[in-house]
Amino acid sequence: MNTRTLLTALALIASATSIIATEPPPGGKLILLLHWREVPPPPGAVVNKSGHEGADTLLIKHTEPKPTSIALWKVENTGVKAKFYALCGKVRYKNVDGTGYLETWNEFPANEQGQPNIRAFSRSLAEYGPFGKLSGTSEWRDVFIPFSAEGAKQSLAKLELNLVLAGTGEVEITDLQLIEFADSGAMWAALGPGMAKANTVAWWATWLARSTAVALIIGVALALWAIIAVQRRKSEQRRMRALDAE
Repeated sequence: MNTRTLLTALALIASATSIIATEPPPGGKLILLLHWREVPPPPGAVVNKSGHEGADTLLIKHTEPKPTSIALWKVENTGVKAKFYALCGKVRYKNVDGTGYLETWNEFPANEQGQPNIRAFSRSLAEYGPFGKLSGTSEWRDVFIPFSAEGAKQSLAKLELNLVLAGTGEVEITDLQLIEFADSGAMWAALGPGMAKANTVAWWATWLARSTAVALIIGVALALWAIIAVQRRKSEQRRMRALDAE
């Protein structure tokens, strides 16, 4: 192999690994690398071996004009021990109808014995930035899907990544990094400046889906409380009218 060929080969290797060689942000620690070439692609998806800067990417083309949720990846025993972590990389998309997003489902062992495992999601539905939604067309941009597990007593047990689309569209995703953070401040700071809205969306997304049953119980409790309050108010009004009549 001559010098030029060797230099070319080294340049290609450097280009192919650039997306995963990036240093974690301050306060972050690299836990896992998701290589699409090592994961069976879902139906309708292929590994593009010359995707972003010569590195592998996952290319998904959804041609049916109806909503879909595509399971991209799942892993157990992630190695995450911290309460704050995120999946990050880059994404591009073309002609995405409506609002699409990347979604992680995060599963933790139950806090109490006999209870079901805790499952909660985080969805990239911010209006802009790395935690932004997928809509229309965009060239390569950063993607960052954070999660706060402050309510879980045990470490992450399973992590799932899905792509959710409202209709047709093409989405391409680079290899991803799973990074854990020392604290919430470090995680939010990694989103970059001016991301207060995205932080709010992320926080609510974390806690919205603890459990459908929990949400139902809370709803029923609130309804009962409202009924009791109305009945008490009516009873008090009747008592006052009776006193006035005397």
